Amino acid sequence: MPQKSKQLGCLAAILLASRKDQLTKWFQKYGPPIFSVSLGLVLIPYCLKFWWGIQALGFTLLLLHSVLFPDWVFYRFLNFKWLNGIGVLSYSLYIWQQLVFGLWPGFLDPVWFLWLPSVLGIAWISYEFLEKPFIWLRVRFHDPTMKISTAVRSQNL
Repeated sequence: MPQKSKQLGCLAAILLASRKDQLTKWFQKYGPPIFSVSLGLVLIPYCLKFWWGIQALGFTLLLLHSVLFPDWVFYRFLNFKWLNGIGVLSYSLYIWQQLVFGLWPGFLDPVWFLWLPSVLGIAWISYEFLEKPFIWLRVRFHDPTMKISTAVRSQNL
C-alpha cells in the first residue's frame, strides 16, 4: 500500500506539471462528483474494514482538487493561518513526534495529553533554529533571483 501511495503521488505531480490545464478543466467540470467519490474512496475502507488500497486514490484526487481549487468551499479551511503554521511545521513534527513519543517517561503517563504540546514546541524550535537557517542558506547560495516562499519568509509561528 505505501508503495502505491507514492506511485500515485508521483503520477499526480507529473500530471499537475504537464497537464495542469486539462486537469483544471476536468476538476472544474466534475468537481462535486469527484469530491464525493474521492471522499468515499477514503472513508469506505473504514466502514467495511477492508479494501484499504483505494484510499491512496481518494487522497490523491482530493489533493489534486485542493491544489487546483484552494478556495473551493470544502478546502477553504486549509487556508486558515493556524493550519498553515502547522503545515510549515509538518516536517519537524514528522521528524520529532516518534522520538518524543518513544522517550516519553513512564511517570508522565498520567499527563499523556502534554505529549502534543511538547512535540509542537520541539518542532517549532527545530524549525526556527535548524530548518529556517538552512532554507536561507540555500536561497543565499542558489540563484539570487530565486524567490523564497512567502510561507518561509513571513511565517511568524
